[in-house]
Amino acid sequence: MKHKAKMGALVGAATLSVAALATPNAEAASRTAHYQIGTKCYADVYVHTNNTGPDVEAFFGIFCEGRGSVMVTPWIGLRKNGHANGNPRSPGLRIVDEGHGLTYSVAKKNDSGKQCYQGILSMDFPAGPEIPHHKTIKTPCLNV
Repeated sequence: MKHKAKMGALVGAATLSVAALATPNAEAASRTAHYQIGTKCYADVYVHTNNTGPDVEAFFGIFCEGRGSVMVTPWIGLRKNGHANGNPRSPGLRIVDEGHGLTYSVAKKNDSGKQCYQGILSMDFPAGPEIPHHKTIKTPCLNV
């Protein structure tokens, strides 16, 4: 339940930031992907646009519940039609635990014509027996 509430807040904040720039009749479009980190932490990556605004945004949230914690260096990027769309960005090495989640985003101008955009989240973990040391997750195609 906490996961749905945190993801809802993350999605809602991003949607409002873009909606403020859009016309009142704009339709939002989005895609998301989820990854469970160990037993108490998780990451979500999200890509969205409002179909009338100038930008496509990819962002992620990493959260932990209970006594869970994870040390991670995340990188967020956008892919357009299967190719990198700019350089990935990172907030650097972070420790995430309950009450101290991490969010970060990148945005690019939406080119004219139909494009396939994907949010890509790469994570490097320096330690941890139950998780891989590197993991990449990506959203399905957002065709706008």
